[in-house]
Amino acid sequence: MAKTYEELLEQAAIIRDETAAGKNTATRVGGTITDAVDYVKELQDTYKGIHAEASEAKTTANAAKVTAAEAKTNAGSARSIAQSALLTANGAQSTVAGIAATAQEAKEAAEDAQTAAETAQTTAAALLQDTPWARRHMNMFTETGEYHIHGERTDANDGLPILNAASGHTIDARLTVLDSSLTNGTGAKTDTVVTQILRLSNRTGGDGHVYVRTAQAANKSKLATPSSTAWGTWEKLMGVFEKNAVKNIADLDTYTTNGMYSGLFADTALQSLGGLQFTPGDSFLLITVNGYAASAFGTPQLTQMLYRLPSKQGSEQFPAKMYLRTAYWNAASKAWVWDIWDKIVTASELSALEARVTELEKK
Repeated sequence: MAKTYEELLEQAAIIRDETAAGKNTATRVGGTITDAVDYVKELQDTYKGIHAEASEAKTTANAAKVTAAEAKTNAGSARSIAQSALLTANGAQSTVAGIAATAQEAKEAAEDAQTAAETAQTTAAALLQDTPWARRHMNMFTETGEYHIHGERTDANDGLPILNAASGHTIDARLTVLDSSLTNGTGAKTDTVVTQILRLSNRTGGDGHVYVRTAQAANKSKLATPSSTAWGTWEKLMGVFEKNAVKNIADLDTYTTNGMYSGLFADTALQSLGGLQFTPGDSFLLITVNGYAASAFGTPQLTQMLYRLPSKQGSEQFPAKMYLRTAYWNAASKAWVWDIWDKIVTASELSALEARVTELEKK
């Protein structure tokens, strides 16, 4: 049976005491034994520490084992999630691929449309002939095409359908020429027919209109000279300026361009203009004739003829009535000066007035 640490110490002491002759040797042996015992004690202490650490390591290993099991479970769940994510990613990739293909198709379609638009614009620009207005006459345009007419109009005998002509009287227009002539005519005066459609902006006149005229002759040579009588007169296409709901009846003072104006007085209160009272619900048609071109002969004037139709209220009669007024141009204030409205008397009103006069004369 192995001796204890204390027994070994005691034995070493006996050996030192009993060995006189070999004292030094015994001392050395005893010291060696003591060292051995100390070493063994250290080994014991180390073993105890290792044992304690082993216990802790075992506890840690058990905890790690549990953690590993949980990690394995979590890894399984993560794997399932990853597989689902992969399937979702594959689906998204397919969707993105489809979107990319659609986007590419849309891009190609847009590029094709842009190319077509640019081609059309180039073609239109090539067809539109730039025509500065200087020493020209409208009769010369007898070939099919589009012409951009622009510049100053200084010659009143150039065939344009406006009256003002002087330095600074700028115009801008698009002329369309249509030709329905026979290719191989018989020489009859109806073989050649050319139509001009003119869209004209007249700065000095302050207006813009569309005009149409047609010429007919045996051939085009009879149309192109300034003195040609084959051309018909210009016809102005008169549209209606639709004013819709008018809240301020004084707006009628601004309707000075040649043409017709229609609208409805839509304010909630009575208003007066030029001595005439307007009632909410009055419908009107206004015709303006502007004599601005007469400035070479005197002071320009304009006239307005008003057709007013009131809304019917109850059982009373509210007949339509017509009115007329005139204005002149004040060059100093650069404004139209208006007269009051004159009512145009109807035949029934005139008859009633004549009867009343006759009755008064008898008294």
